[in-house]
Amino acid sequence: MRNRIAIIVLLALSAASCARQAPSTDEVPVCAALDSLRVKWNDYNRSGDYDSLIIVTRPLFDESVRKNDTLSVLYTAMTVAQAYLFTGQMDSVRTIMEYISPMRTAAVDPQLGAGLCFVEGSYAVKAELDYSKALQCYLAGYDYIENNNDVDNQIVFLSNIVHIFYMRSDVNGMEYARKAWTLSLNNEVNDAAHCMAAVAMAQMLYVSYGLEEAVRYLDYADSIANENGQLSQFAVISLLYGEIYACSDKYAEAYECYSRAAGYSRFADPGTASYIFLRLGILEEAAGHSDEAESYYRQGIQCSYENKSMEFRSDLLRRLSALYYSVGNDEAALEYYHAYGMITDSIPQEERERSFNDLLLSYRDMEHDNEIHLSEMALMEANRRVTLCIFIIVLILIVAGAMLFIIVQKNKADRRLVRQDRNWERRMDMEKAFSSRNVEENTDADREKQLYGKLGLLMERDRIYRKKDISLDMIAALVGTNRTYISKCINNIAGMTFYNYLDTYRIREAKDIIRSGSMNFKELSDFLGYSSLSVFYRVFQRETGMTPGKYRKTAASIEKDGFRTP
Repeated sequence: MRNRIAIIVLLALSAASCARQAPSTDEVPVCAALDSLRVKWNDYNRSGDYDSLIIVTRPLFDESVRKNDTLSVLYTAMTVAQAYLFTGQMDSVRTIMEYISPMRTAAVDPQLGAGLCFVEGSYAVKAELDYSKALQCYLAGYDYIENNNDVDNQIVFLSNIVHIFYMRSDVNGMEYARKAWTLSLNNEVNDAAHCMAAVAMAQMLYVSYGLEEAVRYLDYADSIANENGQLSQFAVISLLYGEIYACSDKYAEAYECYSRAAGYSRFADPGTASYIFLRLGILEEAAGHSDEAESYYRQGIQCSYENKSMEFRSDLLRRLSALYYSVGNDEAALEYYHAYGMITDSIPQEERERSFNDLLLSYRDMEHDNEIHLSEMALMEANRRVTLCIFIIVLILIVAGAMLFIIVQKNKADRRLVRQDRNWERRMDMEKAFSSRNVEENTDADREKQLYGKLGLLMERDRIYRKKDISLDMIAALVGTNRTYISKCINNIAGMTFYNYLDTYRIREAKDIIRSGSMNFKELSDFLGYSSLSVFYRVFQRETGMTPGKYRKTAASIEKDGFRTP
């Protein structure tokens, strides 16, 4: 079960506001007394000394009733009722709220109206387990002060709203937690508000299993509470630490935190105290310590009944009944099971009512939002779709244009390469023709030229370059010299190595064959004397700047366009 800690903080009252609203002579003394006690109220709230808060405020309430001072009655009643909430005196809370109910129309001051909503919402959680009603009250209280520049109390209400979602393990409370946290960061608020905002974030992160981040917020809240001695927050923070450790299967650390929370339970509200004992009992029971578990469950039940707090009572009764049954104490098990049954028998109707209220609240919120934003949202959606369509169309056009430009430029470059290659072939043919004539007409020419001429005849006439086993030794033997001299001859005249020299003839013939389309590339590779297709591809791309396939496609495109070599 999730932690259901009640975070209830006394609202700081504005006694000056009370004085402004009560100009009569009889009202001034009570308002002045309220103003003088404001510091004490804050101190009592910080230390959790709610009994003292009741002692000093109850006489003012009685005096206000005697003088029929409506506004002062409302202020003092709200203060006393909040203190009764903390001390678990639910009957006293109900009695006071019923007494002041006819006077509610006088609650025109935002802080007073918010305080009354706060008491009603807290009572709904603790005494009635009516989360829907509590949420409605807290939202109404927040509306009172949202535009009143009262950031501290805005955080109080947001934190209690978060608590409702937290009790229901509902992550939808995260928006309220983030709002409280943002307010605490962007405004000068008191330490209690900072602490509550951090706890609210930790609660929602725990519900959504963001445990590591939840610990960081708890550490921040704990540092504030320790620095300022906020005893009322120690139990809440320690309990939430325990929940996080238990969720991480760190039961020793969880037990330590729960025990520390129990030490501060007298400063916490009864619901929190009951839950502390429940969690300690569960851990002890899991460890096989039945006697210790029984003790903790009994303490929790005692706290629940003494303070008339319904929170976790059914859980405590059920756990204690099951514990007695497991140890063979059937009589005690039956007794607590009957007590548990008396509570659960009334739950179905309450559950149905609660579900209806939740549905009604959600429907009203949706209906309100739809009435305000329907036309605006429709227009925004239409504009969004139009904008999205325009963006997609423009993006497609830009991409298509860029791709077209790249393709055109690439085709132009390829065509230039083919033209350059064809021109290179023409120059090679002219050089071969000149070399042949030079050999024939000048028999006394340099021996290197004679050898080069013989080599050219072997290549042009005999196409010896097609042999796969061709080598310098073979060529040297055919022209009547040695490999060193023929290699030097090729280097001096052609300006390339022997194998590059072979490649010029092979690739030139390859291009002729490719343009004619008479054989596939594997056959062509073997035909030209290459040891493998991959070697042929590599040499062809090196010599022409493109693959054989790309060359065939580009050459065909040029021929189709009517290109003719001059």
